[in-house]
Amino acid sequence: MRALAVLIVIAAHARLPGLGGGFIGVDMFFVISGFLITRLLLSEMALTGRIDLLRFWARRARRLLPNAYATLLGTVLIALFLFTGYNPDALAREIMAAALEIANFHFARKAVDYFQAGSPASPVLHFWSLAVEEQFYIAWPPLLLGIGLWFRGGFRRATLVVLGVIVCVSFAASLWFSVTEQPTAYFSTGTRCWQLGVGALLAVGWRDVERLPPASRAGIAWLGLAAILTGVAILGEGHGYPGLWALLPTLGAAGLLAGFEAAAPAGFLRRGLSLPVMQWLGARSYSWYLWHWPLLALPRVAMPDNPYIEAVAVPASLAIASAAYAWLENPVRQSRRLAGAPMRTLAGAAACLGAVVLVGYAYKLVLSVVDSPLSARFEKLRAASEDASQAEKDKCQTGARWVEQRDCLYGDRSASRRAVLFGDSHATQWFSALDQAANENGWQLNAWTKSACPPADVTVLYRDGPYPTCRQWREKIVARLTEAAPDLVVMSNASTYEAHIVDEANRQVLSPVEGADALREGWRKTIRQFLALGSAVLIIRDNPIADANYQTCYLKGLDCITSRQRALAGTQLAVEVAREFGDFVTVADFSDEICDAQTCPVMRNGLIVYRDSNHLTATYAATFAPQIAELLRGFAEKLTPQGGRRTPEPGDAMTSALGQEETKAPN
Repeated sequence: MRALAVLIVIAAHARLPGLGGGFIGVDMFFVISGFLITRLLLSEMALTGRIDLLRFWARRARRLLPNAYATLLGTVLIALFLFTGYNPDALAREIMAAALEIANFHFARKAVDYFQAGSPASPVLHFWSLAVEEQFYIAWPPLLLGIGLWFRGGFRRATLVVLGVIVCVSFAASLWFSVTEQPTAYFSTGTRCWQLGVGALLAVGWRDVERLPPASRAGIAWLGLAAILTGVAILGEGHGYPGLWALLPTLGAAGLLAGFEAAAPAGFLRRGLSLPVMQWLGARSYSWYLWHWPLLALPRVAMPDNPYIEAVAVPASLAIASAAYAWLENPVRQSRRLAGAPMRTLAGAAACLGAVVLVGYAYKLVLSVVDSPLSARFEKLRAASEDASQAEKDKCQTGARWVEQRDCLYGDRSASRRAVLFGDSHATQWFSALDQAANENGWQLNAWTKSACPPADVTVLYRDGPYPTCRQWREKIVARLTEAAPDLVVMSNASTYEAHIVDEANRQVLSPVEGADALREGWRKTIRQFLALGSAVLIIRDNPIADANYQTCYLKGLDCITSRQRALAGTQLAVEVAREFGDFVTVADFSDEICDAQTCPVMRNGLIVYRDSNHLTATYAATFAPQIAELLRGFAEKLTPQGGRRTPEPGDAMTSALGQEETKAPN
């Protein structure tokens, strides 16, 4: 089973067609670990009446840590050798989190950080699942020992009750966070421990499992395998994983565990999973899991256009994993000297932990010594990545979990004219220019934005699940604007939403074509609402995007450009819809200032253009203040008592767009 789990994980990571759901092999590992560890602990309690916690943790340390620490050290060396361009500060933090067995919490926070979405996948990302298991190994044995000491007479029943509660609460939390905060659901121990608990429940109830008829157990095993293979085939982006979908690998793995022994000896299932090659791979599955991901992730960043990375990395990682298993993992695990001295084992693990963390932080020092210009470029990139607008620093860009929006008033706060910036983070990035222009031209400015939430009246997908707080936040903002109509509403958003629109009726992701149609109609509805209030509307076209590997290119000291065609490949549905309203909606397009005729460079006028692959730095965005100031002056002229706002007549472009017989703008 371990062999099956690691094979489907690596197949998914190697991007084999049709196996995109192979990441569920990690869920299988959780169930297997919960089952085996609980059986081990129950056996110790049956023989000795207690659990020697120090000895148990020392065994886990000997089994898991040497190869893990070797992988972390190897990752740093490979990063240096390939010159991948990873941010050294970020890599050091990730190495430390992985070594401390808290990688799951680190990556949950990083995933929630909207501006990390376009960054390269961490070479130690896979350590999140090891952290979940290690945290289980720390918490479960003392709890099981406590149950044994407190309920001596009804130990088995009490254990089943406690496990049942843990599984139910954790599963409920997983379902909740899969909808409200998917990264937490995916990475958190609290939302994953139900899968380890299912394996533990199976171990505690093993006597009952053995009483089942052989035919029933064989059928359960086959159903388990079918559930796992179904998950591998159908799961992927857009399923809001884990959620209910996690039942497929979890119950599938439990079914295989429960029924495998009863499967017919001559049957395909038992014979196939018992092949020597499967047993050989199963023994090395942990080592292979550790080594395969750095050897895939690092070359993909260093050589993004190389088509042979997977073909080389997969067998190379298996060879390294086999050597590490034979020469490091097994010798340490089987060491009699360490087995008889738990404290010596734990002390050695602590010393190795410190060494790994120091090596991770030495990565930056080595780079600065070997190549000082490189170190300077690192610092410039770091500064650019942190170059956020004042609105973001003031937390005026509402996070994914939140619905309430602060007032966030900027510009000339005593002015009579008022503008509102409304949209997602691609709207927020224009704040610096808007704020400067508003101050200079006598406008108040409210910055009302939310991460990954477009102004268009649609339900969007966010982090692999529906995004209900986006709609709720948008409705609140529209209500506030309706109550006190601003003179100007400025809107913008990322140009990639058409593939991330959800049909609320069935909670399914629409096709890109259907999503584009829904997005157009959503934009029409939003624009109509503001025009009906008499507010002027300004749509800022989404900015060109950079190549995902622009940081690596910059760090190598190259001229980093993206073709204009590729940089502007995102659809511009907001602009298309805005033009349907004629002169009543103004469109600002700064693409020609960001790009040349054929290319879009990373550096312009001595400034780094991009904060990440798709957001502008606040410093560079501020250079557009003169153009935006000119737009504000034009809007201001229409608001003067002498000019006044034009009241649309029946049948003109605005009335047609609004779908009304007559629309009057307020005085």
